[in-house]
Amino acid sequence: MTPPLISLCIIVKDEAHQIEKCLQSVLFVIDEIIVVDTGSTDGTQEICRQYGAKVIEMPWENSFAKARNCGLKHAHGEWILWMDADEELHADDQNALRQTVISCKGNALFLKVIHYLGTRKEEASPHRSFRWAQIRLFRNKKGFRFVNDIHETLKWPDGADLKQPIPQLPVQIHHYGYMDDAISHKQKVQRNIELLLREQEKPDHDPWCEYHLANELYRAGQWEQAFSLVNIAIEGFITKKELPPSLLYKLKYEILFRQAWQHAGGVARYRVCYPALSQLCRPAFLQGCIYDGAWYVRGSDKCF
Repeated sequence: MTPPLISLCIIVKDEAHQIEKCLQSVLFVIDEIIVVDTGSTDGTQEICRQYGAKVIEMPWENSFAKARNCGLKHAHGEWILWMDADEELHADDQNALRQTVISCKGNALFLKVIHYLGTRKEEASPHRSFRWAQIRLFRNKKGFRFVNDIHETLKWPDGADLKQPIPQLPVQIHHYGYMDDAISHKQKVQRNIELLLREQEKPDHDPWCEYHLANELYRAGQWEQAFSLVNIAIEGFITKKELPPSLLYKLKYEILFRQAWQHAGGVARYRVCYPALSQLCRPAFLQGCIYDGAWYVRGSDKCF
């Protein structure tokens, strides 16, 4: 019997309000749906079964990686597509995804994930978003697995050739989980902070841990701690002789703008942090940047 080509692996808990749109977006791309449910009570499992999903019930163990890996054990497809319930595949990209997988000789593929910011999904705009290429497709039964209890990361099989280039598909996934209503609905901030603090205690934790923790504290309005942590994250990447990702600097400057806008001493703080940047440290220049960036504080839809 020929195995299915693509298995969708997804983890859920109380996602009845959005899981259907997620599944509809990939229905004609995938051949198998594996759902790991960590305790839904709102009818999520029934909706998934209506789409032919195999639902595996698993108690929540404070680890997204464990839940992901549980789904991999039950998948039969040659390829794994992994997503979240608050994501949707771009409608026009279904054929391109499947045709590329059919002809691909490698073991993994990048997809472009668009993370939307703002108040509500109904108001999602490309002007309030950031894009991140991420491996969302990989071959099954090759030794891939997920690590990290939160913001789980795909770990390559031992002995894999990491020098081989990984193609990026012209395929987009829309992610709405960072929008205000989604964060509030799932009470994500406190849960994420607790998991990240636990992850940070591990001696071999990745610098991404400090970045994600800084991001959560920034959302919670704890800017001083967030600023300190994002700098630790940057230093961590440099120590590993890796180029710090641009997302870290994006968060760093957002914190500085917020502080400068809210506090009279913000401009002086910026000048102390960056004394070598004479042009940027001129108050008039920075104040102009602050006013130009004030749309973010006020919530305007103008693109900065």
